Amino acid sequence: MPKSIEVSDELYQRLQSLAGQLFTFEEVIERLLKGALRASGVGSLAAIAPTAGLPPIHRANLNVLPHRAPRQRGTTVEVAGQRIDANTVSDLYEQVLRLILSKGHAEKLDSILPYPTSNERYLIARKPKHPNGKDFFVQVQVGSYYLEAHKNYQTAIKQLAQLLGKLGLDLRYIA
Repeated sequence: MPKSIEVSDELYQRLQSLAGQLFTFEEVIERLLKGALRASGVGSLAAIAPTAGLPPIHRANLNVLPHRAPRQRGTTVEVAGQRIDANTVSDLYEQVLRLILSKGHAEKLDSILPYPTSNERYLIARKPKHPNGKDFFVQVQVGSYYLEAHKNYQTAIKQLAQLLGKLGLDLRYIA
């Protein structure tokens, strides 16, 4: 469920300049938090104290940026006859994986894990690590499965369609 946060006009402008036309505010904040975690050596987001700042005066919906191109605002696909509307690649992957599991395809999925997209990267695995030992950059966890969601929509849909094909399911791109 999307949440709203209040930020000062100055911070809103700074986020907007970082986001540009390529990222959502949510993606910018997520990257900044991950960078802060790496730099500090802190193990969890809960350990980062909130920054004292200007009084919140501007409300921003983190999932909707009207100036972005439609392909960057989300996607709609149909998987096994069920329509899925997703705001981000992570959202798409989570919804599709939940659908796969709800339709009883866990055993088929387990038989092809970890599922590679190249010699260096997995799309889905039981541990969020690529074959080269690096952590998934943008991981989506559903149960004991991890998906790597660090990709653009075009690549995400292409790789998802290939994975679903291995499971005997179809994917149809709608918008």
